[in-house]
Amino acid sequence: MSIQSEAQSLSPTARIDLFVLDLSQHNAGALYFCSTSNPFGGDVVWQGVTYTAMPISASGFEKRTNGTLPTPTIKASNYQGLLGAQAREYNNLEGCKVIRKRTFAKYLDAVNFPGGNPTANPNQYFPDETWIVKRKSH
Repeated sequence: MSIQSEAQSLSPTARIDLFVLDLSQHNAGALYFCSTSNPFGGDVVWQGVTYTAMPISASGFEKRTNGTLPTPTIKASNYQGLLGAQAREYNNLEGCKVIRKRTFAKYLDAVNFPGGNPTANPNQYFPDETWIVKRKSH
């Protein structure tokens, strides 16, 4: 079943939002995080990449055809001081890219599930959305 079929299904599995904070403009790597954990209670693995599970709230990603551009907001926990340290080191993250990746739970890598996942498919995802950090509010 394709991502479009799953999205239109009467009973789709949970949609998974994954985020990449790209620090390459500061000659650093990237941070991978998501707001959910896998069935083992650990981090989520998608396309072979591990996304740290932490409390996150994201909103404002709507698509508009006219008027002002959307201004998404991400509220993330300073889990183990990770984001706070990055913000202090890299100018409050201003100018860094945030990439939102979305798929459904049924397509996550097999390592996320007890006994594997026969429907795992790294090619089933919605188009990535790239946003630029304009400011850190607090």
